[in-house]
Amino acid sequence: MMRPTAVAGSFYPADAGELTRALERCFAACAGPADGPAPRALICPHAGYIYSGASAAAACASVPEDSRIETVVIIGPNHTGLGPPVSISDSDEWATPFGAVPVDRALGESLAAAFPAASFDSLAHAREHSIEVQLPLLQFRLGRPFGILPIVLGLPASSSGHEVCAGLGRALAEVAAPDRTLLLASTDMSHYLSASDARRRDRAAIDAVLALDSADLVRAVRQNGISMCGVMPSAAVIAAAVTLGASGAELADYRTSGDVTGDDREVVSYAAFVIR
Repeated sequence: MMRPTAVAGSFYPADAGELTRALERCFAACAGPADGPAPRALICPHAGYIYSGASAAAACASVPEDSRIETVVIIGPNHTGLGPPVSISDSDEWATPFGAVPVDRALGESLAAAFPAASFDSLAHAREHSIEVQLPLLQFRLGRPFGILPIVLGLPASSSGHEVCAGLGRALAEVAAPDRTLLLASTDMSHYLSASDARRRDRAAIDAVLALDSADLVRAVRQNGISMCGVMPSAAVIAAAVTLGASGAELADYRTSGDVTGDDREVVSYAAFVIR
């Protein structure tokens, strides 16, 4: 079963040639490949490429071109509210303008066995953009076939929600081959604040990610009123990366939509992280 594109032509170009040119601009605008070992995980924004594509590219550029990555586990938030709280895509492939990306069903089945709170589902994924927008970026960067495991989380930013995320992260670390699996959390940061207010609030969440403290990230978002839509996916990925031995994180990029529009009165902010 193929999961068709939902936001091609709006969040990013639907034509493969136009998409290639858009991604070339995104990667040209980022600082370039970061020094250091291959990342265990990335945290990337998921807005339209005109706003956050260069930020996401800054994180993706840290993946070496000769990477051994075979599967990318992509965890995104549930913007639609449809489907179960922890939803593994039950599609066999996801369509993109560059061609279909296969779902690693074997890894999904191993995860579901290790973490029974996860359910195979299509409803939560049908119109969700947070995972889809990452795929062309990864296809462009890797330049070769790879598989994905798409997971959508509809969990509250609470201590109980964090417990689920931490359990999911530990289960992922148990079933994924660390040298052949990349973890990716999809999230934007603050929504519809002034640029100065967004930067001020986002600092607490950024510091928690840099400290690889998933519980503190959830607390920071809740206590500072940060509308970080993918806080729970980020918490799950941090928990998995730490279990796999990650020792540090870096902020690859931070920007707001005001950098594009020139209007800082009401923006959405974007941060990209590399976890090693």
